[in-house]
Amino acid sequence: MLTVFITVIVFVIAPWINFQLDDNVMPEYVDKTTVDFYQSNTCKLSFVEIQKINFFNKNIELLPDKFSSIKCFGKINGVDFFQDGIKVYIGTNLSIDFFIQSFFWLFFIFLIPKKDQISKQNIKPIVFLIMSLIIYLHFLGEKNYYLSIYPEFQTNLLFSNFRFNSIMITFLLLLFIFKDLMIGRLENFINYFPYMFLLVGTYNTFNINFFYILIVFIGVFSFINAKKNYYLISSYLLLSILYFYNLENVHTNFDVDKIKGFVNSSQSASSLMYWVISFYFFIYGIMYLINSSKSSFDFILFRKNLIWSGSLIVIIGVLSSLNRVLNFYFYYYLGLNKFGMNTFESIQGNTWRGLSSSAEAVGEYFIFILLFIFLSLFKKYNRLNIFELIGLLIISYGVFRANNKASLISGIILILIFFLLTKIDSLKIKIFGFLLLSSCLFIVFQQVNDYPFGYYSKGMLYHATLASNIESTLSVNQWGLSAVDDMNLGQIIIDNENSQSLSKASELILKEYTLRNNPSILPSWISVISSISVLINRSEKWGIFLAKYNPDMSEFIFGYGPGQISEYYLGHSTKYDGGLVLPHSSILLCLIFFGLIGLLIGIVLLFKTIKKNYKNSIFTILITYFLINLLKSDSLLYLNSFVLFVFILNYYKFEDIKHE
Repeated sequence: MLTVFITVIVFVIAPWINFQLDDNVMPEYVDKTTVDFYQSNTCKLSFVEIQKINFFNKNIELLPDKFSSIKCFGKINGVDFFQDGIKVYIGTNLSIDFFIQSFFWLFFIFLIPKKDQISKQNIKPIVFLIMSLIIYLHFLGEKNYYLSIYPEFQTNLLFSNFRFNSIMITFLLLLFIFKDLMIGRLENFINYFPYMFLLVGTYNTFNINFFYILIVFIGVFSFINAKKNYYLISSYLLLSILYFYNLENVHTNFDVDKIKGFVNSSQSASSLMYWVISFYFFIYGIMYLINSSKSSFDFILFRKNLIWSGSLIVIIGVLSSLNRVLNFYFYYYLGLNKFGMNTFESIQGNTWRGLSSSAEAVGEYFIFILLFIFLSLFKKYNRLNIFELIGLLIISYGVFRANNKASLISGIILILIFFLLTKIDSLKIKIFGFLLLSSCLFIVFQQVNDYPFGYYSKGMLYHATLASNIESTLSVNQWGLSAVDDMNLGQIIIDNENSQSLSKASELILKEYTLRNNPSILPSWISVISSISVLINRSEKWGIFLAKYNPDMSEFIFGYGPGQISEYYLGHSTKYDGGLVLPHSSILLCLIFFGLIGLLIGIVLLFKTIKKNYKNSIFTILITYFLINLLKSDSLLYLNSFVLFVFILNYYKFEDIKHE
């Protein structure tokens, strides 16, 4: 009842106070007169008023003004004029955003049904004390991020620092209410987690994700009450010390953009400490949710929630693209990392990301849903009803618009492999089927890649040099081509031997490829990786990664630490410092965060799990699908995709329970 009461206050009284209607009538047409009208009424016109006149006006783009004061919250705070329309800035405020968004999302947790048998979770005061420390470390470490929004932002705990004290108190209030909502619902969370792809939970003004904090809270709670694995704790503590040893303490303000809430924005000791501690409890919390939900996992309910969440993502994405007011509302209340598409037109061919920050990530999720449903039907679980079939049609449209060809092809191939392994008894037919499938796949690759043969072995290296800030004046040959244009890698090494224009990774790979003295009939491992990058259209992105990745030996072996992407991104200057260009491989992200040792340990544990549970056909197909796609996508940078991967990695536990 407390949650319902607070929710009513937030969504009835607060909007009534902040969205005060103004007697002025807003002009309908977008011209300089309209701009002058907006500017003369700064902090007077309410967001409600602009909706009345411009609800269907596509020439107006609504954006949040994160620098707004409380009195201008929900008001028109500024306007910029462009040839194709105007940008209107709606006042948002760190404190009010935090309050409204938090309790809006808590309301949806309240809607999760309780299980029949309610177990009382005793949460000790030390849990709230640890969470207060974690949250304080976040603000201390990410101080530059908040100073860019509020120049007067301070993190001291003096009584006079009302803004910061109110934020800390509101965080504790949020966790206190969540503690009550956990009762009876904790074991049911896993059945409803697909809605995290719709309700993303990233704050408008914070570099924090709502669900990340709640899962960390669950992790702290479970850690306090569980038997401790001191070997694991001491190993992680040792790694953490190495992360701090590798840290170059620079108080940057990295633009987190579409990965807001799940990576750091500053290279500081307190920021690293926040991510090291919170990530440990985050993993602990996910595993606790999974292990405690084994007996209450409802396969049919989970499948239904997958369909509804996927359908709503497509439907709301379409509505958001057709209406600028709805686009703003969905961004704010769903907690999106960035605004959804404001046009129904495709970009980059047929790519359309809808609500998602990444067309690639949402395409993977849509195809995962279809793959999961297909496998469930083969297992002869309950058939789909008419509404679920309609939902699948809507999701199929989302797959078409996302245009993630690699995920679609991998999904189809895995379905065919599943069919050959489980439904075909004849060994000859199985062998023939695999040969036919391999031949078709080879033909497809040949058709979609028309690069010259010599490009495959060094296409990735070509893009690495192209992205680097090569300072030397390169001479041109008789055809007017420089060493970079001609892919003359040896000349590039000679010209830039002492210039430090090449990152350590680029220089090492170029020398290994060019100067190795062991001729062999077999291609080098670099040629193999480069050829794969060309085949899957990742030579440019992986080349940029090589151009940026500049670790010393300790950083390469042990990594920068969880969530520490700013040091990788800003540590070495390239031609791609102006925008967020991600590595487009979760394998490379793991190398950045956890180093070679962490990556190898993860691979060993992963394959041990697969080897132990490979007879579980659904688990094997689903984890294979994710491993194929994580090679070429950075989905693990998005909280919902990361949780989905951990869930699938443990899916065999739910299958085992179902068939006991």
